[in-house]
Amino acid sequence: MSKRFLAALLVFALALGGLPAPSGQAQEGAAKAFYVAPNGSDSNSGGPNDPFRTLEAARNAVRSLKNGEGLPAGGVTVYLREGTYPRSESFELTEEDSGTAESPIVYRAYPGETVRLSGGANLDRTGFEPVADPAVLQRIIDPAARGKVVRFDLAAHGLTDYGQISRHGYWKASDISLLPPMQLYIGGRA
Repeated sequence: MSKRFLAALLVFALALGGLPAPSGQAQEGAAKAFYVAPNGSDSNSGGPNDPFRTLEAARNAVRSLKNGEGLPAGGVTVYLREGTYPRSESFELTEEDSGTAESPIVYRAYPGETVRLSGGANLDRTGFEPVADPAVLQRIIDPAARGKVVRFDLAAHGLTDYGQISRHGYWKASDISLLPPMQLYIGGRA
């Protein structure tokens, strides 16, 4: 997975989470709403009790509406219901997906719910194994820590696109790297 994709995904996720949620069930003035939920299906209608599973299905429904009867006055809102949405590629919106001042197209989290777009991969615990290479273990200064170091073979688990490797750990504004480095989170903590 490329770093550019992850950076774009982060910006999109911040936009979703950073917008104030509308009060009530629907955006004020929105004439039409589609819903997306992690347990939905892309063969559904996109209604509140029949949500799509993916952003792409909702985007395509908005495109169909726009190309068919046209956007309604008040616009269209796509609500993402609570949950985590795994992403393996960029979510592309083009000029075709633009609304107007009178008929905006808005993507947002459902009021009061938390939505996460995740470009990361969950690693199976069983894939971690103790480091056995004596040359690697000798480089660890504290002998008590040597038996606690584990490794995970990303390539063996299908993860081969490492993007651009940064020259050091946590990304900082003063870092001269172009993109943040890959990071590992365990239990939600870096």
